Amino acid sequence: MSKGNLLIVHGGAPTAVINASLYGAVTEAKKHPEVDKVLGAIGGSGGVLREDFCELQSVPEQTLRLLLQTPASAIGTSRDPLSPEDYADMAAICKKRGIRWVLFNGGNGSMDACGKLYKACAAAGADVRVVGIPKTVDNDIAVTDHAPGFGSAARYIAAVTSEISQDVRSLPIHVCVIEAMGRNAGWVTAASALARSGNGDGPDLIYLPERPFDEEEFLEKVGDLHRKKGGVVIVASEGLCNPDGSSIVPPIFQVGRSVYYGDISSHLANLVIRKLGIKARSEKPGICNRSSIAFQSPVDRDEAAAAG
Repeated sequence: MSKGNLLIVHGGAPTAVINASLYGAVTEAKKHPEVDKVLGAIGGSGGVLREDFCELQSVPEQTLRLLLQTPASAIGTSRDPLSPEDYADMAAICKKRGIRWVLFNGGNGSMDACGKLYKACAAAGADVRVVGIPKTVDNDIAVTDHAPGFGSAARYIAAVTSEISQDVRSLPIHVCVIEAMGRNAGWVTAASALARSGNGDGPDLIYLPERPFDEEEFLEKVGDLHRKKGGVVIVASEGLCNPDGSSIVPPIFQVGRSVYYGDISSHLANLVIRKLGIKARSEKPGICNRSSIAFQSPVDRDEAAAAG
């Protein structure tokens, strides 16, 4: 096989192990003499269109291994919407720069981009192989058992829920609502159940985005638990919706197609305060949930590297 260059592109939100996949891809590519340069797109798909690349094959192994314990994305990422013209431009860039292999590391959107870029390259007469490396804390990539990134996020939310539960149990005077990541998929939220030891700690209530939210039922359950226990711990997904599919929190503002909503945890805590007269507080780990290296799962890291 003739020599060519390999391009790695990160897409979507980073995880605690996305750089482990980058390490795995670069390390494997360096074993193959047919791969000339290993390029990283700086800033995701936008970096490809700008031809903003860094060369990774010459990075010393000692430095490269630091990727295994580095949070966020070392080469940057993006959520750029791509048009058919963008894919055609990418295909032309691949042809011009001698890129024969492209690896997209991302979620469902990035996996979809793989197929579109492959078709664009074929139409342009460019011999380019396009492969997807799965990555998402949401754990919702089609046709996968689980995805790198989820294990570390699950470990984080379970640990944080356990610690908060111990705090609430030791001073049982209020309701605490923890907001977990996963707008449309409840895997991270559900992982908070791992905090339960069987001694009445851990989350008392878990609310997933797949199940329509019932405000009346929620308040009734919280009231009952507070009367019995004093302290109540709730874990709720950021994507809780009403039976009609609308978010339980009103939109704050909209930019283009993106609609921004208020915090689910604050909304639920305020409901408890206003309608039940019970002290409540909200906790939103947010980006910490996906970026924490302190809670990085070794199994997740190893699987991410192997996937790369």
